[in-house]
Amino acid sequence: HKQFLTKGGPTGKVVGGWNVSGILTYDSGTAIGISGGQPLPLYGGVSRPDLLSGVNPLANTGGKFDPARDKYLNSAAFALPPPFTIGTSPIYLPAARGFGVANENVALIKRTPIKESMNIEFRAEAYNIFNRTQFGAPDGNFNDTVGFGTIGSQANTPRIVQFGLKFNW
Repeated sequence: HKQFLTKGGPTGKVVGGWNVSGILTYDSGTAIGISGGQPLPLYGGVSRPDLLSGVNPLANTGGKFDPARDKYLNSAAFALPPPFTIGTSPIYLPAARGFGVANENVALIKRTPIKESMNIEFRAEAYNIFNRTQFGAPDGNFNDTVGFGTIGSQANTPRIVQFGLKFNW
């Protein structure tokens, strides 16, 4: 195969000089922050609600998740703390993570030499090549009575493909 790819003449100009590169990103999701609760005078930290024991803070624990219909956080697992107290919820829920990330960006580059110091470069680049939807983090503000626990954003962009042609000298 290598002999064919390094062949001179018109065949070598067509099949030789190709490069592939990629950036692959995979992670398990970030911790979900919780805020809200009673305002506390003279306290510089984030107010938090109480986390009720024995109630799962996640609303959807399995199956398919539809962000237009389902809540990610269970509002019944939280309550307002008594006045002038800091809630028992941690700032970040230890057992709850946001959505993971799986993203692949790929570039295909073809350099065709013309003379020793000149070449033409063709590029095809695809971002989020498999067009995966990555949901944003859930609304972790307990004081937002309507939006708490819902997903209101997309964390990535849809597939983007771009082409370029460049003359280098």
